[in-house]
Amino acid sequence: MNEIVIKMNGDSKLSVASPYNPAFAPGAKRLGGRWSAATKAWQFDPRDEQRVRELCRSVYGTDGSPSEAGDLVTLRVTAPDGWDVYGRGLYIYGRQVAWATGRDSGARLCDGVIVLKGSFDSGGSMKNWMTVCKPGTVFELRDLPRKALELDKPGCLQVEVIEAGNPPAAAPESAPVNPLESVDLGMLLYEAQRRLREALTAPAETGDVLVDGTNVSALCRLAGWHAATATDLLKLAGVGWRSASTWVEYASTVYALEHGGRADYATVEEATEQILSEQHRAEMRRA
Repeated sequence: MNEIVIKMNGDSKLSVASPYNPAFAPGAKRLGGRWSAATKAWQFDPRDEQRVRELCRSVYGTDGSPSEAGDLVTLRVTAPDGWDVYGRGLYIYGRQVAWATGRDSGARLCDGVIVLKGSFDSGGSMKNWMTVCKPGTVFELRDLPRKALELDKPGCLQVEVIEAGNPPAAAPESAPVNPLESVDLGMLLYEAQRRLREALTAPAETGDVLVDGTNVSALCRLAGWHAATATDLLKLAGVGWRSASTWVEYASTVYALEHGGRADYATVEEATEQILSEQHRAEMRRA
Protein backbone atom coordinates (compact mmCIF):
# COMPACT_ATOMS: atom_id res chain seq x y z
CA MET A 1 0.00 0.00 0.00
CA ASN A 2 1.40 3.39 -1.02
CA GLU A 3 -1.73 5.48 -0.51
CA ILE A 4 -2.45 7.67 2.51
CA VAL A 5 -6.09 7.70 3.65
CA ILE A 6 -7.29 10.08 6.37
CA LYS A 7 -10.94 9.79 7.38
CA MET A 8 -13.33 9.65 10.33
CA ASN A 9 -14.23 6.17 11.57
CA GLY A 10 -17.24 4.80 13.39
CA ASP A 11 -15.73 5.53 16.82
CA SER A 12 -15.55 9.27 16.12
CA LYS A 13 -11.80 9.02 15.75
CA LEU A 14 -9.61 10.34 12.97
CA SER A 15 -8.15 7.30 11.20
CA VAL A 16 -4.88 7.40 9.24
CA ALA A 17 -3.89 4.46 7.04
CA SER A 18 -0.43 4.90 5.52
CA PRO A 19 2.58 2.88 4.39
CA TYR A 20 5.04 1.88 7.11
CA ASN A 21 7.75 4.45 7.70
CA PRO A 22 9.89 4.45 10.88
CA ALA A 23 9.68 8.25 11.02
CA PHE A 24 5.87 8.29 11.31
CA ALA A 25 5.28 6.40 14.57
CA PRO A 26 7.24 8.78 16.89
CA GLY A 27 5.37 11.79 15.50
CA ALA A 28 2.04 9.98 15.73
CA LYS A 29 2.64 9.16 19.40
CA ARG A 30 3.50 12.79 20.17
CA LEU A 31 0.05 13.70 18.84
CA GLY A 32 -1.62 11.12 21.06
CA GLY A 33 -2.08 8.62 18.24
CA ARG A 34 -2.84 4.98 18.99
CA TRP A 35 -2.20 2.09 16.63
CA SER A 36 -5.22 -0.13 15.96
CA ALA A 37 -4.27 -3.67 14.98
CA ALA A 38 -7.90 -4.36 14.04
CA THR A 39 -8.10 -1.59 11.44
CA LYS A 40 -4.35 -1.45 10.70
CA ALA A 41 -4.49 2.31 11.04
CA TRP A 42 -3.55 5.04 13.53
CA GLN A 43 -6.35 6.64 15.54
CA PHE A 44 -6.28 10.34 16.54
CA ASP A 45 -8.47 12.94 18.18
CA PRO A 46 -10.31 14.74 15.32
CA ARG A 47 -9.35 18.09 16.82
CA ASP A 48 -5.75 17.36 15.78
CA GLU A 49 -6.54 16.78 12.11
CA GLN A 50 -4.41 19.66 10.80
CA ARG A 51 -1.43 18.57 12.90
CA VAL A 52 -1.87 15.00 11.67
CA ARG A 53 -1.94 16.18 8.06
CA GLU A 54 1.22 18.22 8.63
CA LEU A 55 2.89 15.12 10.07
CA CYS A 56 1.92 13.10 6.98
CA ARG A 57 3.32 15.79 4.69
CA SER A 58 6.59 15.92 6.64
CA VAL A 59 7.08 12.13 6.40
CA TYR A 60 5.45 11.20 3.07
CA GLY A 61 5.42 14.54 1.28
CA THR A 62 1.62 14.41 1.02
CA ASP A 63 -1.46 13.94 3.19
CA GLY A 64 -3.26 11.96 0.49
CA SER A 65 -5.62 14.77 -0.50
CA PRO A 66 -7.11 14.37 -4.01
CA SER A 67 -5.26 17.39 -5.40
CA GLU A 68 -1.91 15.83 -4.45
CA ALA A 69 -2.74 12.15 -4.96
CA GLY A 70 -3.46 12.72 -8.65
CA ASP A 71 -0.15 14.45 -9.41
CA LEU A 72 2.24 11.51 -9.57
CA VAL A 73 5.71 11.10 -11.07
CA THR A 74 8.11 8.26 -11.79
CA LEU A 75 11.74 8.53 -10.71
CA ARG A 76 14.81 6.91 -12.21
CA VAL A 77 17.29 6.55 -9.33
CA THR A 78 20.97 5.65 -9.61
CA ALA A 79 23.26 4.58 -6.75
CA PRO A 80 26.76 5.00 -8.25
CA ASP A 81 28.59 3.97 -5.07
CA GLY A 82 25.85 1.88 -3.50
CA TRP A 83 23.41 2.62 -0.70
CA ASP A 84 22.89 0.77 2.57
CA VAL A 85 21.38 1.20 6.00
CA TYR A 86 21.55 -0.84 9.21
CA GLY A 87 18.55 -2.57 10.74
CA ARG A 88 15.75 -1.37 8.44
CA GLY A 89 14.68 -0.84 4.86
CA LEU A 90 15.82 1.77 2.34
CA TYR A 91 13.67 4.91 2.02
CA ILE A 92 13.63 7.82 -0.39
CA TYR A 93 11.11 10.69 -0.43
CA GLY A 94 9.05 8.93 2.22
CA ARG A 95 8.71 5.70 0.23
CA GLN A 96 10.24 2.37 1.12
CA VAL A 97 12.21 0.93 -1.79
CA ALA A 98 13.46 -2.42 -0.46
CA TRP A 99 13.91 -4.18 2.86
CA ALA A 100 15.79 -7.04 4.45
CA THR A 101 15.09 -8.82 7.73
CA GLY A 102 18.54 -10.20 8.52
CA ARG A 103 22.08 -10.67 7.24
CA ASP A 104 21.19 -13.64 5.02
CA SER A 105 17.55 -12.83 4.25
CA GLY A 106 18.15 -11.12 0.93
CA ALA A 107 16.16 -7.98 0.10
CA ARG A 108 12.63 -7.67 -1.21
CA LEU A 109 11.41 -4.90 -3.46
CA CYS A 110 8.41 -2.81 -2.51
CA ASP A 111 5.40 -2.12 -4.73
CA GLY A 112 6.11 0.31 -7.53
CA VAL A 113 9.85 -0.43 -7.67
CA ILE A 114 11.57 -2.10 -10.64
CA VAL A 115 15.30 -2.70 -11.04
CA LEU A 116 16.82 -1.69 -14.38
CA LYS A 117 20.40 -2.57 -13.51
CA GLY A 118 22.20 -4.09 -10.50
CA SER A 119 20.41 -5.54 -7.48
CA PHE A 120 19.38 -5.19 -3.83
CA ASP A 121 20.57 -7.59 -1.13
CA SER A 122 21.21 -7.97 2.59
CA GLY A 123 24.57 -7.80 4.36
CA GLY A 124 26.41 -6.83 7.51
CA SER A 125 26.63 -9.20 10.47
CA MET A 126 24.12 -11.34 12.37
CA LYS A 127 23.61 -8.58 14.97
CA ASN A 128 24.14 -5.60 12.68
CA TRP A 129 22.47 -6.56 9.42
CA MET A 130 21.89 -4.17 6.53
CA THR A 131 19.63 -3.63 3.57
CA VAL A 132 21.97 -3.07 0.63
CA CYS A 133 21.65 -1.47 -2.78
CA LYS A 134 24.66 -2.63 -4.81
CA PRO A 135 26.97 -0.03 -6.44
CA GLY A 136 25.82 0.96 -9.91
CA THR A 137 22.21 -0.12 -9.33
CA VAL A 138 19.53 1.78 -11.28
CA PHE A 139 15.86 1.47 -10.38
CA GLU A 140 12.54 3.15 -11.06
CA LEU A 141 10.19 4.34 -8.32
CA ARG A 142 6.68 4.73 -9.70
CA ASP A 143 3.60 6.71 -8.65
CA LEU A 144 5.34 9.05 -6.22
CA PRO A 145 3.37 12.22 -5.33
CA ARG A 146 5.18 15.17 -6.87
CA LYS A 147 5.01 17.03 -3.55
CA ALA A 148 7.23 14.34 -2.01
CA LEU A 149 10.15 15.66 -4.08
CA GLU A 150 10.33 18.55 -1.59
CA LEU A 151 11.61 16.11 1.06
CA ASP A 152 15.30 15.37 1.57
CA LYS A 153 16.89 12.37 -0.15
CA PRO A 154 20.04 10.34 0.60
CA GLY A 155 23.04 12.22 -0.76
CA CYS A 156 24.47 9.08 -2.38
CA LEU A 157 21.64 8.88 -4.92
CA GLN A 158 21.15 10.53 -8.31
CA VAL A 159 17.49 11.16 -9.17
CA GLU A 160 15.83 11.94 -12.50
CA VAL A 161 12.12 12.69 -12.80
CA ILE A 162 10.60 10.85 -15.77
CA GLU A 163 7.78 12.93 -17.21
CA ALA A 164 5.28 11.74 -19.81
CA GLY A 165 6.99 11.17 -23.15
CA ASN A 166 10.40 10.73 -21.52
CA PRO A 167 11.01 6.96 -21.59
CA PRO A 168 14.03 5.35 -19.91
CA ALA A 169 17.22 5.73 -21.90
CA ALA A 170 18.30 2.61 -23.77
CA ALA A 171 21.55 0.98 -22.69
CA PRO A 172 24.46 1.43 -25.13
CA GLU A 173 24.58 -1.43 -27.63
CA SER A 174 28.24 -1.98 -26.92
CA ALA A 175 27.66 -2.44 -23.18
CA PRO A 176 28.55 -5.98 -22.03
CA VAL A 177 25.58 -8.09 -20.97
CA ASN A 178 25.72 -9.88 -17.65
CA PRO A 179 22.86 -12.41 -17.37
CA LEU A 180 22.80 -11.94 -13.58
CA GLU A 181 22.40 -8.14 -13.71
CA SER A 182 18.64 -8.31 -14.16
CA VAL A 183 18.23 -10.92 -11.41
CA ASP A 184 17.55 -10.01 -7.79
CA LEU A 185 20.31 -12.11 -6.20
CA GLY A 186 18.67 -11.94 -2.80
CA MET A 187 15.49 -13.54 -4.12
CA LEU A 188 17.56 -15.98 -6.21
CA LEU A 189 19.41 -17.12 -3.11
CA TYR A 190 16.14 -17.50 -1.22
CA GLU A 191 14.65 -19.59 -4.03
CA ALA A 192 17.78 -21.73 -4.33
CA GLN A 193 17.76 -22.36 -0.59
CA ARG A 194 14.06 -23.26 -0.58
CA ARG A 195 14.33 -25.68 -3.49
CA LEU A 196 17.48 -27.33 -2.22
CA ARG A 197 16.07 -27.81 1.26
CA GLU A 198 12.93 -29.28 -0.31
CA ALA A 199 14.98 -31.64 -2.46
CA LEU A 200 17.25 -32.81 0.35
CA THR A 201 14.57 -33.36 3.01
CA ALA A 202 11.60 -34.70 1.01
CA PRO A 203 10.62 -38.42 1.30
CA ALA A 204 12.73 -40.67 -0.90
CA GLU A 205 9.77 -41.83 -2.99
CA THR A 206 9.41 -38.29 -4.38
CA GLY A 207 13.02 -38.21 -5.50
CA ASP A 208 12.16 -38.99 -9.09
CA VAL A 209 10.13 -35.77 -9.16
CA LEU A 210 12.66 -33.63 -7.32
CA VAL A 211 15.65 -34.59 -9.44
CA ASP A 212 14.02 -34.67 -12.86
CA GLY A 213 15.66 -31.38 -13.78
CA THR A 214 12.61 -29.11 -13.48
CA ASN A 215 13.75 -27.36 -10.32
CA VAL A 216 17.38 -26.81 -11.21
CA SER A 217 16.86 -26.17 -14.89
CA ALA A 218 14.39 -23.38 -14.05
CA LEU A 219 17.11 -21.65 -12.06
CA CYS A 220 19.67 -22.31 -14.81
CA ARG A 221 17.41 -20.74 -17.43
CA LEU A 222 16.65 -17.80 -15.14
CA ALA A 223 20.22 -16.67 -14.63
CA GLY A 224 22.25 -18.45 -17.29
CA TRP A 225 24.26 -20.09 -14.52
CA HIS A 226 27.64 -21.61 -15.04
CA ALA A 227 29.01 -24.02 -12.45
CA ALA A 228 31.22 -21.57 -10.55
CA THR A 229 28.44 -19.00 -10.13
CA ALA A 230 25.97 -21.66 -9.03
CA THR A 231 28.42 -23.06 -6.49
CA ASP A 232 28.96 -19.64 -4.93
CA LEU A 233 25.23 -18.98 -4.71
CA LEU A 234 24.44 -22.36 -3.20
CA LYS A 235 27.18 -22.04 -0.59
CA LEU A 236 25.79 -18.66 0.37
CA ALA A 237 22.36 -20.27 0.59
CA GLY A 238 23.70 -22.49 3.39
CA VAL A 239 24.08 -25.73 1.46
CA GLY A 240 26.92 -28.03 2.46
CA TRP A 241 29.89 -28.19 0.07
CA ARG A 242 29.33 -31.82 -0.92
CA SER A 243 25.61 -31.40 -1.59
CA ALA A 244 26.17 -28.11 -3.39
CA SER A 245 28.86 -29.57 -5.63
CA THR A 246 26.75 -32.62 -6.49
CA TRP A 247 23.70 -30.47 -7.21
CA VAL A 248 25.68 -28.08 -9.38
CA GLU A 249 27.22 -30.97 -11.29
CA TYR A 250 23.77 -32.32 -11.97
CA ALA A 251 22.36 -28.86 -12.83
CA SER A 252 25.20 -28.25 -15.27
CA THR A 253 24.44 -31.53 -17.02
CA VAL A 254 20.75 -30.67 -17.30
CA TYR A 255 21.62 -27.24 -18.61
CA ALA A 256 23.94 -28.76 -21.24
CA LEU A 257 21.24 -31.25 -22.25
CA GLU A 258 18.65 -28.51 -22.76
CA HIS A 259 21.02 -26.47 -24.86
CA GLY A 260 22.22 -29.29 -27.12
CA GLY A 261 25.37 -30.13 -25.21
CA ARG A 262 26.76 -33.62 -24.66
CA ALA A 263 25.22 -35.57 -21.77
CA ASP A 264 27.11 -37.62 -19.23
CA TYR A 265 24.39 -39.94 -17.94
CA ALA A 266 26.68 -41.39 -15.29
CA THR A 267 26.95 -37.95 -13.75
CA VAL A 268 23.16 -37.63 -13.60
CA GLU A 269 22.81 -41.07 -12.00
CA GLU A 270 25.49 -40.30 -9.41
CA ALA A 271 23.84 -37.00 -8.56
CA THR A 272 20.45 -38.68 -8.20
CA GLU A 273 21.90 -41.40 -5.96
CA GLN A 274 23.73 -38.82 -3.84
CA ILE A 275 20.61 -36.67 -3.37
CA LEU A 276 18.44 -39.64 -2.44
CA SER A 277 21.13 -40.72 0.01
CA GLU A 278 21.04 -37.26 1.59
CA GLN A 279 17.26 -37.56 1.87
CA HIS A 280 17.55 -40.94 3.57
CA ARG A 281 20.06 -39.63 6.12
CA ALA A 282 17.84 -36.63 6.84
CA GLU A 283 14.90 -38.97 7.51
CA MET A 284 17.01 -41.09 9.84
CA ARG A 285 18.05 -38.00 11.79
CA ARG A 286 14.43 -36.89 12.15
CA ALA A 287 13.44 -40.37 13.32
